[in-house]
Amino acid sequence: MRKLERYINSIYKNVKGSPEEISSWKEETRSQLLQIIKELQMEGKSEKESLYLAIERFGNIKKERKRVFKEFNISENITKGILITALMFAIMGIMSIVMLWYGGNYVGTKYSHDYTADLAMISKEAIEKDQGVADVKINKIFNQYMVKLKQDGEQLNYMYIYKFPKDYDIHSFNNNDNSKAQYTYFNNRISDMSFDFSSKLITASTKDNIWLIKIEYTQLNKADKLGSIVGMFRMISVFSTIAFVLYWLLFGVWAAIKAHQARRLHLMWTIAFFTVNIPAYILFKLTGHLNVKFKGTPSSI
Repeated sequence: MRKLERYINSIYKNVKGSPEEISSWKEETRSQLLQIIKELQMEGKSEKESLYLAIERFGNIKKERKRVFKEFNISENITKGILITALMFAIMGIMSIVMLWYGGNYVGTKYSHDYTADLAMISKEAIEKDQGVADVKINKIFNQYMVKLKQDGEQLNYMYIYKFPKDYDIHSFNNNDNSKAQYTYFNNRISDMSFDFSSKLITASTKDNIWLIKIEYTQLNKADKLGSIVGMFRMISVFSTIAFVLYWLLFGVWAAIKAHQARRLHLMWTIAFFTVNIPAYILFKLTGHLNVKFKGTPSSI
């Protein structure tokens, strides 16, 4: 049967594909030819005559090579397209996760910071260090934090500083009475006072006095900004989930097609490709090299 092997090898010469796939196609061609030879021998033909007739029926080398090349090219183009699409979805999913991670850190850093607390603490430290209010210094601090709060979606309205004797009962302080403030710093660019404002109180202590610092500020569009960002993150999260699901399914399809081309696709392999994904395909390739096959009924795909 050397002539038979030479005929089969000539058909698949220079055909693109993995050795496993080509070997499987050769085996199928060999099986078909042997079946034709067997039928001819049953009709009374000799082995040599049956071989020549089988090759003649099967087709000349040029015609068969053209058919095989066409089938392989179509198959390779389809499988390559599926794999590339699957990998593109995987990359998009990974990029989405990276965006969520970095974006979450950025938003957490930017919008979780309490600039009013910083303003109160820095003002307290300045008063205690100077043993009183250095008007120019406090005004400069106020203006700096007015800009920072605006960038954070908030509006710094006023800062009142009250001076009391050392024995003053701070619990008796009337939070609604701003007329007794010794120092008042205000934002002369207040854009909107229709929002409810919040206030923050902190005390500072000097040698002879207690100082009360009261800060009034308004949250303008900070909540809207956070809401928009959360909505965007939800969309990215949904997109990344869809991308990974599509990748998973397409890779499973690609792996199943490759197994079918190698004539080794079984139900257990199909389930493994769609559940375990890449590890299952790696195992499939390893078992192919070792000529180990799952038991089961071959798929009709």
